[in-house]
Amino acid sequence: MISGGFLDANGEANRDNNYILDHVARLRDIPVNVVHGRYDRVCHLYQAEALVRALRSAGNNAVNYFITTAGHSSFEPEPTPSSVRS
Repeated sequence: MISGGFLDANGEANRDNNYILDHVARLRDIPVNVVHGRYDRVCHLYQAEALVRALRSAGNNAVNYFITTAGHSSFEPEPTPSSVRS
């Protein structure tokens, strides 16, 4: 958390702390699974999508991207249909 997770910790307006994205070529030969909760209000979906795009652009063909119905934590219950807002 000290480094903001290296993925733009302060929101979309502050993109100057992108260590992983800036060095994504180092992950070119490492299989990567990106799992993101659709209802995560802490880590925004655009961050996961930017990572996946960068990995694929760097030539990593072993990227799997999953979007789940979870929130930020695996301990958060999946939302019920009545609690989901568009």
